Amino acid sequence: METAELLVSEVVTNAVRHAEGDRIGLRVVRTDALLFEVTDDEPTLPAMIAAGPRDEYGRGLRVVSRLAREWGASATGHRKTVWFEQSVTGTH
Repeated sequence: METAELLVSEVVTNAVRHAEGDRIGLRVVRTDALLFEVTDDEPTLPAMIAAGPRDEYGRGLRVVSRLAREWGASATGHRKTVWFEQSVTGTH
């Protein structure tokens, strides 16, 4: 679960930094995987940028891309949703 916590932190941080307003939503759905959706009121889709070794920004989506099973983003109206999936391990 540490990986999911890290990825949620990255996606929520991006929403806080880039959203126009203060409404950010987080939804988690469990199916054969865990689906995390972060929604904010900035319709511009995120883009992966190249970060230099001293840059403070620009690594979050690369981390998500590397560690998530799948990820993506979509915009509807004045909102966007960034989502990612994590495999479910150790079912009880």
